[in-house]
Order: sequence, then C-alpha cells, then structure tokens
Amino acid sequence: FTSGRLDTQGKLSFKYGFIESRIKMPAGSGNWPAFWMLGDNINQVGWPYSGEMDIVEIHSDRQSITTSATHFSSTDTPNKCCGNARFVFDEVAVGIDVSSDFHTYAIEWKKNSITFIVDGRVTGTFSSADTGSRGWVYNQKFFLILNLAMGGTYAGEYIDPMLNQAQLHVDYIRFYSVNGVGKVFKG
Repeated sequence: FTSGRLDTQGKLSFKYGFIESRIKMPAGSGNWPAFWMLGDNINQVGWPYSGEMDIVEIHSDRQSITTSATHFSSTDTPNKCCGNARFVFDEVAVGIDVSSDFHTYAIEWKKNSITFIVDGRVTGTFSSADTGSRGWVYNQKFFLILNLAMGGTYAGEYIDPMLNQAQLHVDYIRFYSVNGVGKVFKG
C-alpha cells in the first residue's frame, strides 16, 4: 500500500488569514485523508511543540463525518511520544457522503484563535484560552500538508484492500488575508 503526501515545508509558510481547499474525499475503507498544517519550527522544537492544525480529516468508514483538530504539548517534553500531546477536535456530521462530491474545508486563523469551517459553516473554534498554562503555539508560521495515508487511526478497517484504488481529488487551495491580516512567506 502506498500513501501520498504533498507539503509546502521550506517552500511556502503562512501566518494568519483564511486558508481553504475544495476537496473530494476518497471512497472506500482503509483511507486516512487529511488537509493540515504544522509549525515551521518542527525541526527545531519537535512535535507537538510545533503545533498542528488539522483543517479536515475523515474516517474513511464514516464518510459523512469530518473532523478538525489542534494538537499541542501537554507536558514540557518535546519529541517524546506519547502522552505529551493534547488535542481538541470537533466532529461534524456533514450529512452526506463527502466522497460523492467536492466540499470546501477552511480555517480562519487569527492571533489567539482558529475557526474551522466546512462548506461555509463554522464547525468549531479554538482559542488561546483552550491551551491553558501550556501556551499558545499558533502565533507563528505554519506550512501546509495534504495527504492520503493508507491505514492508521482514522482509516477504518480494510474491507477489501486489494480493490481500494483511493483517490483524493483537490480542486484548489487558496489563501486570503482577512482585513489585511495574514501573510504568505516564501521558503
């Protein structure tokens, strides 16, 4: 099985603004598609200190549900797996099979807050108050990742992996500043 990943690490970074992608998710079980972001400083401080923003992920065996999440450190131990990360996520019943058509997944990212949006509908908001004493790692530059992993936590069980020719269709990825706030940085 082969997983695929595209990212902008070292090429483009973003800080604040509105970021969206129009995606048709793959059909079938055993897939773990995601559109997400990691802090530019991941190679220096490690995960989860770098922070992670999951704009959208789906459970491939639950095609009408999307999730979005933020990951951050819950201890002062970078690069130590596991138990040092905390995540806050929202699970949204879209109401239709997300592999049957394109849907738009977005974040509106401001200083000290991140709002998750599916098809123009706010599905959750995360703010600096949610991280407590661990601090807010989301006021720095992040890079984008778009991937289709095979297997994993959200992939669901393989019904017939030999027949699964999963495809993640991406129409576009767009960035906008919001009221002049938000910037793209070239690598």
